Amino acid sequence: MPFSTYLESKRADLKKLVGYLGERFGYVSILGTDCKATVYMANKNAQSVRDGSGECGFVVKMHDGKAFYEYSLSEISGDIKALADKILKEIKLADGILTVEGTAVKDEPLVKSFVRESDFDNYTDEELLAFCVKLKDDILAKDQKVVNAAVMLQPYTVSKIFISKNRELDQHYGWVKGICMATYFDGKMVQPREGRHYYLLSDVLENLPNKIDKLLDKARHLAKATPIVPGVYDVITDPSIS
Repeated sequence: MPFSTYLESKRADLKKLVGYLGERFGYVSILGTDCKATVYMANKNAQSVRDGSGECGFVVKMHDGKAFYEYSLSEISGDIKALADKILKEIKLADGILTVEGTAVKDEPLVKSFVRESDFDNYTDEELLAFCVKLKDDILAKDQKVVNAAVMLQPYTVSKIFISKNRELDQHYGWVKGICMATYFDGKMVQPREGRHYYLLSDVLENLPNKIDKLLDKARHLAKATPIVPGVYDVITDPSIS
């Protein structure tokens, strides 16, 4: 699971763009992101392997001592000087607005890379889909009131690069989302879910099956739960929420 070859190919152009924009702004930085995901899904009626939601693009941030400007792009290529001129022309629309003096952004020198190792390459598409199919079957076999069950694995990789005048940073890591769901009928239909999320596939594959009993217990309680009576109630929340 290597760092994004796409972002790596843009490194030189990012430095050029920072240099051109730096002729107008005291601070310029560019954050590039390339995220990719694969979704493995199995339910009673179908199973599939498909591309998941991802994102790829760049955000340019500039500061002139008074205000921040941000400019988003889906691609950085071609004539970089012309691109810089285009950005400068378009942000002139913001000239004349009321601004507040701000503290200059620190841009201390730093070159650093971060990589968190993953085990994604240890598993094939066939193995991960087979896991989803088996766990789905296990949920269905646990209780006859389970009308349908679905299991999803979504491993995704994140690559980011940050370039400013004095900084050159990049990072690369993976994350896995595992979800099991049940469509349960006992007088009324409910659809509870349980999940396990971690950066290692091995952890999710080991621990997601342990969620079946909790999933079905939640289904049984939801099916028998009494709807709340509409009205005004006192709510006590944790300080982190309120």
